[in-house]
Amino acid sequence: MFPEISIALATAALLAWDAIARRRSLAPSRMRSTLFVLLGVLGALSWTEFGSLRGGRPIHYWEFFHYYMGSKYARELGYTRLYHCTAVADARAGVPPPPGAPLRSLSSKEIEPARIALADPVGCTKHFSPGRWREFSHDVAFFRAHLSKNRWAQIRTDHGYNGSPVWGIAGSRCRARDRRAKRSSRGWQHSTRCCCC
Repeated sequence: MFPEISIALATAALLAWDAIARRRSLAPSRMRSTLFVLLGVLGALSWTEFGSLRGGRPIHYWEFFHYYMGSKYARELGYTRLYHCTAVADARAGVPPPPGAPLRSLSSKEIEPARIALADPVGCTKHFSPGRWREFSHDVAFFRAHLSKNRWAQIRTDHGYNGSPVWGIAGSRCRARDRRAKRSSRGWQHSTRCCCC
């Protein structure tokens, strides 16, 4: 996190310097232009964690879980049921979180034991049609398989889906294409490409 903060602060300082120079009607300098390019390149490199790509993976599954699931299942999950329904899907797949495992209630923003969510599975599933629940469970299994047990347990304590309305629209576009793909052998690759195109 430190390199990203340093790059952001340096960029803010350079922007301030550039604004002052423009107010004084100074011509753009080669040094400022070079620094803007350098900071842009450093910013792009920091996004990839300077080439490690999040441990060698081009997809940041933690973020993608929230943005993909939150937009694809927005009608069923709203902004408050993502972790509750994920715990229920895990339990029904035979891999329930331990009863005392932490889970963030997105309604209260408090961390509570997973057993509270698991005690009311219908509070989640009643928002899904049977077909949509199967899709949701399949997608949960995909993310569970791509994250370590520890990271999967931690993901349910984050702060939920907070996508912008524009991302929600993009996600609904992805939903429509995903339904047309009908989970072909390359269905998930197709789905991720749809969301990213």
